[in-house]
Amino acid sequence: DSLLLTVLAYNLGQGRLLGYGKRTKSNLIKKIESGDRDIYKKYISHHFYKGKPIPGIERRIKREFQLLYIPYPLFKEPSLKQSRKGYYCKTKIN
Repeated sequence: DSLLLTVLAYNLGQGRLLGYGKRTKSNLIKKIESGDRDIYKKYISHHFYKGKPIPGIERRIKREFQLLYIPYPLFKEPSLKQSRKGYYCKTKIN
């Protein structure tokens, strides 16, 4: 989630996500902080400019989400085993 938020903060600006002055935190941040990882709709909702949807930005944001989102059940911490030559990763990534 942190990589997705970093990319989104770069594109939107940190203040739009985390809030500043009278602006509150974005709903996406509030949802993640509450522990809910079903963030697809909130993430792709940031493709508007002056109230109008921009198809190119929408495509890019959807592709970023596909590339950078790791679903929780599929994510496994790598299990490291020690051998004579050092450590190696035992976890199989599908």
